[in-house]
Amino acid sequence: MANTVEVSSNIWNWINTSVQVPAAVREKFEQWRSGEKKPTFSQLEEFSRKIHVPIGYFFLERQPQEQFKLLEFRTVDSRQLQDPSRELIDTLRQMESIQEWMRDDMIAGENEENRYVGSLRGKKGIAELAAMIRETLSLPRDWYEAVKSVAESFRLLREAISRVGVLVMMNGIVGANTHRALDVSEFRAFTLIDAYAPLIFINAADSESGRVFSLLHEFVHIVILRLRLNSEQREELIGSLQKD
Repeated sequence: MANTVEVSSNIWNWINTSVQVPAAVREKFEQWRSGEKKPTFSQLEEFSRKIHVPIGYFFLERQPQEQFKLLEFRTVDSRQLQDPSRELIDTLRQMESIQEWMRDDMIAGENEENRYVGSLRGKKGIAELAAMIRETLSLPRDWYEAVKSVAESFRLLREAISRVGVLVMMNGIVGANTHRALDVSEFRAFTLIDAYAPLIFINAADSESGRVFSLLHEFVHIVILRLRLNSEQREELIGSLQKD
């Protein structure tokens, strides 16, 4: 008989509350969690692949504390994000890797820090912020009148934001895995803030108008560095940027 592995009850309980366990392996998981049976190492390897949790987590005594770089989320109804899914966590990790490569490349090329990160910190007047953001992106006050569709608005804004050194990524799945869709009810966008390589990720599962709002919303986070505006102020600021 193959040797079995002792897994802490803390880990089983963490998986039960934080990870979506596929129905096909749910019964086996419940047997392990209850202590009725114990998994072998090969079973744990297969299970970790199915639930997208690193195999090393099963050898911890306490639930893992997954930390991420300085970031901001745009969620449905601007709610606080708790217990992100494995799909979101893996997307964050992928974007962190891209950002790290970009940062290292810029430093190796002796580039200076992005001068727009935090450039509007401390500016609190909505009209002043909107005007300065339009100036930063070289957008005329009536830029929205020249576009013919929401999709064109997104392309114009994405190009403008990319020109000031912000990497804008968009996807609706984890990497190229079509079986791992990103849930727009969980998050619409997030920003990884970095002095050299700020990055915005847009959930492509969102509506076209939602993507436009998210893109502007996340760029605001970059230039004001986590300045906390209430929901009405955020709506007013983004509205000022989208139209006069």
